[in-house]
Amino acid sequence: MRGLKIGLIFSCVILPLLYQKIGYAIDNTPLWQGVDFDFSQPGARSRGIGSAFVGAADDATAAVTNPAGLVQLPEMQATLEGHTIAKESSDIEWGGNTSGSIRNEDKTEVSFFCFSTPVKLFKDFSINTAIFYNKLSSLGSNIDLPKFQDKLKYRGFEDSDINATFPEYSSKIDLALDEFGTSFGLGLLDGKLMLGAGVSVLYLNVESEYGQSSPQIADVLLDPSFEDMKEKVDVNDDDYAFAFRGGLLYSPVKKLTIGASARIMPEMDYETKYHIIKDTNLDGELTATVLDTEISQKLKIPDVYSLGLSYRITDKFTFFAEGKYIAYSDMMDDFDAIWRGPYAYGGKDESGRYDINDIIEPHIGAEYVFMLKDTTPLAVRCGSYYEPAHGLEFEASLTDPNVESVEAAKALENLMDGGEDLWHVTIGLGTVIKKKYQIDAAADLTESAARNTFILSTAYIF
Repeated sequence: MRGLKIGLIFSCVILPLLYQKIGYAIDNTPLWQGVDFDFSQPGARSRGIGSAFVGAADDATAAVTNPAGLVQLPEMQATLEGHTIAKESSDIEWGGNTSGSIRNEDKTEVSFFCFSTPVKLFKDFSINTAIFYNKLSSLGSNIDLPKFQDKLKYRGFEDSDINATFPEYSSKIDLALDEFGTSFGLGLLDGKLMLGAGVSVLYLNVESEYGQSSPQIADVLLDPSFEDMKEKVDVNDDDYAFAFRGGLLYSPVKKLTIGASARIMPEMDYETKYHIIKDTNLDGELTATVLDTEISQKLKIPDVYSLGLSYRITDKFTFFAEGKYIAYSDMMDDFDAIWRGPYAYGGKDESGRYDINDIIEPHIGAEYVFMLKDTTPLAVRCGSYYEPAHGLEFEASLTDPNVESVEAAKALENLMDGGEDLWHVTIGLGTVIKKKYQIDAAADLTESAARNTFILSTAYIF
């Protein structure tokens, strides 16, 4: 009976590997549940046209989006951008007749800065350079899961009357990913071909914590032999690494420009601290074991590849299109299931049940420029793009003999559901005052309002 009780516990049964210092990618612990990355390119103008900007890249955000576009900036300029991301809480189906919630924090912050200038190297030869800061990602997520009671249906005991009270559970994660870099662009073939490249330093800061204990088995008094686990996990760490990008623009005819870019992102390291207390009662003797350990873990930032175009239908009306491939599955390199949950055996044998999907995002947009009476331009923009789900996903294999608790497996599947597919609709306005001051604003709106973003940017042309 004692062995059965140990196997029935729905808890973070800690792998023997925790006693070693080994490297992991992101894992299935609650630190990463509910985390959904957003690597949208900067720029209120870009966002207003559905982020379909890689085939145009004709402002300072080209330093990040497509550095080849810097060639189109003949004058020195400085650009500053801020955004507000209005997120919302979502409910998830948890155990019994209860529900849990994932609360995402609103973010208002400076998201982009760039200074660009042409540099003459020789008499008839110059390049365009830029230095920039880019807020690549900023996440704040809180998960709250209340207590619930349920009968535990285990393999071979589907008709059992074993009852348990599952403990209250909560976690918090704050993650910031900032980028500092430089880019340059070079024009060839009388400006028909533009090439660009850049290098940057990424700074990752992760702060998170969660705690959990074993559930209470109703019939534990029938067998006083038991194990009880209490676990606390903390992350407070940072890391630096280099990223690289390259891009090109080609204009085969006057009205058409085709662009492509690639962003090669690094792998970041951070330390996770585990504090585990395990109380074991065997034959009336209570033994407490305390484990304090650190595990070195890795976060692979996804690479991004884009192909797009801009077509000037008239002098006032321009159409934009872009396809973007984001390799989110990179984040699953060397993934390990540290948190076993309903499974009897963890480790790499369990890795196939977890996934993060690579995605392809289609983007389209348009811009129409009105000329006001004083020759001041007013640009009106709109666009749309589709963002497939790309969060951490768990698929419960309920026929797998390693699944001890069917109910727990279903609850875990609801908690890590991969996120949701989102259609984005974007709108924007922009103007240039006295040929020196550029002001742009945009709104990026989604079906669920979970990722609504509002952007304001300004540029000064020297």
